[in-house]
Amino acid sequence: MMKNRFFLILNLTTLLLCSSMMYGQNSLTGHVKDKETGESLPGAAVFIPDLKAGTSTDNDGIYKFHNLPGSSMVVQVSFLGYKAEIVTLDMSKVHSHDFQLTPSAIEAKEVVITGNALSSDNDRSSFSITPINKDQLLTVPSTNLINSISSIPGVSEITTGGEISKPVIRGLGYNRIVTLNEGVRQEGNQWGDEHGIEIDQFSVDRIEVLKGPASLFYGSDAMGGVINILEQTPAKTGSICGEWVSQFSTNDRLFSNSAMVEGNQDGWIWRARGTYKTASSYHTPAEWVYNSGFNEKN
Repeated sequence: MMKNRFFLILNLTTLLLCSSMMYGQNSLTGHVKDKETGESLPGAAVFIPDLKAGTSTDNDGIYKFHNLPGSSMVVQVSFLGYKAEIVTLDMSKVHSHDFQLTPSAIEAKEVVITGNALSSDNDRSSFSITPINKDQLLTVPSTNLINSISSIPGVSEITTGGEISKPVIRGLGYNRIVTLNEGVRQEGNQWGDEHGIEIDQFSVDRIEVLKGPASLFYGSDAMGGVINILEQTPAKTGSICGEWVSQFSTNDRLFSNSAMVEGNQDGWIWRARGTYKTASSYHTPAEWVYNSGFNEKN
């Protein structure tokens, strides 16, 4: 037993050392300029989708990434009024790369990027995709996450109280639709009526509702569609930031408070959030709906 423990500790130590070496020896820096004038572009967004890590250029148009893995990765650069540039760089070989963006005023149709590696245009998609951003979620009066999207055409809810709601897309629900949170299937809500979505309402940055059969991409459960829930991208490198959200509803005296703090120190990305909601029994002008109050802690 002691020998097995020794080898287990040795293997874990080796794994941690290898991970540290892989992430600690690679960096990427460069200059973002206007291709025609050569002027620096301060505030340009530089994003690495595989790591969900992003930063922006400083006043001199310089960007920097540290502690990158030694593999090939896609780097995206965008700036308002310029055509975005996307390149693939081998981080083990390339440590400096400059971008020259071309001014562009071309208006194109909206492209919806789903949670997989495919992009689709609404006009050519075999199913309808409805994107919902965080501002829309916060401005719609609701008691939970599914309740906040139930006003979308084709989407409704099955609810047994203010806090428990199950999504329904075009009449199909339970195990006929798939709910994803950052690519992870949430299957607890597919069964009994008392099983709601176990996701913090305020942690969501955007939602993509796919209305229609999507079994080819997401499995046989996605006969009615998919609700793809995505959190916000990590903080900018070298920064610490946070947010506080507070809501109040009158008819059930619902108080909702959520606090979040996050940071990104040289590739060490972290985020912490706490949410508390409390509501009393629902009140209409004619009567009280007793036993409809609830408490939620996340």
